Amino acid sequence: MLCIVKNKTMRGFPVTKLILIEGIPGSGKTTIAQKISERYLNKGVPVNLYLEGPGHPVDLGWHACFPIQEYESTLKQYGAYRDEIERNAIFDGEYVLIPFTKVQDNGHLLSLWEDYDVYGGHKRVSDKVACRLTCNRMKAFAVREKDSDAINIFEAAVFQGNINKLMMWENADTDKIIVQMNELCN
Repeated sequence: MLCIVKNKTMRGFPVTKLILIEGIPGSGKTTIAQKISERYLNKGVPVNLYLEGPGHPVDLGWHACFPIQEYESTLKQYGAYRDEIERNAIFDGEYVLIPFTKVQDNGHLLSLWEDYDVYGGHKRVSDKVACRLTCNRMKAFAVREKDSDAINIFEAAVFQGNINKLMMWENADTDKIIVQMNELCN
């Protein structure tokens, strides 16, 4: 799936501010994203290419999500890592996201991250909360980039993780998946 959002003109030809590339694993998303990026760069257009994984501004993969109270108790329990956790914490309403690939812990926190992983943890958030968090991150990204001339290319971040979560962990039916896709699109 290739989604192109918000057309504008730059240097005399039409471009977009946001290109979303989604699809199943192995379908060529990364290759397509890189080729689109190269094409714009060759024309002198600034591009931000965000591949799936850590460092993506919207992707919730490799993020632990804690309700505020559990975040506070986690800081107490893992005091040796408090500064590292706090430095990387992303607050979103009553939840705190921790991009755990950024926390250097020598494996001591691995079971904690696994338990609270947004998409697959034992204490994972509901599909509605995951969708809301994705939407909030998307809105925050849009605000940061609204005055930029750069084209932003997202590989597999908006839909793939949320849909996989619904299918693999929630055993959701097609109707529920369609409702969530529409929510993400809106």
